[in-house]
Amino acid sequence: MTFCQTGQQPAGIVQATEGKVHRTVQGSAERTDFLPEDLVMLDCEMTGVVPKRDDLLQIAMVKLKRNGIQYEAQPDPLVLYLKNDRQPESGFHKKYLAHIFEKCNQSDLTPEQAKQKIETWLGDLRGKVMPCGDCVPTDVAFLLEKGLLTPPDIIDDKQTPGTFHYEFWEMNPLKAISRHKTRRKETLSDLDEENIHDALVDDLNQLIEMNHYLMNLLGPDRPVASVQSGLNVPYHTALMDMDDCCSEK
Repeated sequence: MTFCQTGQQPAGIVQATEGKVHRTVQGSAERTDFLPEDLVMLDCEMTGVVPKRDDLLQIAMVKLKRNGIQYEAQPDPLVLYLKNDRQPESGFHKKYLAHIFEKCNQSDLTPEQAKQKIETWLGDLRGKVMPCGDCVPTDVAFLLEKGLLTPPDIIDDKQTPGTFHYEFWEMNPLKAISRHKTRRKETLSDLDEENIHDALVDDLNQLIEMNHYLMNLLGPDRPVASVQSGLNVPYHTALMDMDDCCSEK
């Protein structure tokens, strides 16, 4: 019985011999090609969470480039404030979003102009890169509803690219699996020194959080079970890595 393992640690073979399970290292190459090379961290500030009813105020995007199992923010993030004459109404608006309402009151940016700025900023990544974040489905829904994105489509059996790739890189599964494996429940507030509502600040804090969870799951100190008690223990309990694969011979 042989178990093949790939991942952040050196590729190796986990073998069962003489009633024990152990690992032998084969080379030192890291396997990270299952992670996207590029991502765009996306965050929006809105007056609510219903795209058809509520207003979109602020959009911030940060290009990310993978470096091993971590992502690095690239220069020149995009921050946009849409023209809006409304004033803060609810207690939440007045406490957390007053500074954003003020900038939107001073802005002349229309949705069509914002759409052009987004596509120009994406450049060669347009239609190829996945948006990521911990609320990315809602953020994308707002951008589509307000006309700031071109949706991807399939026409005459041919894929027509949109502003972003049709898939999302959703952070919440990473968060849930990391918490399960480490038995710890970190929250964004633990990593958020600013503790304010601003789309660009949220982007950068979510990057810190995402890298933290990726390190928990794929880093050298990730939790990995070992079996020394014999083959009567189910073999899959010997491997707890997210990127493990098993084959039985």
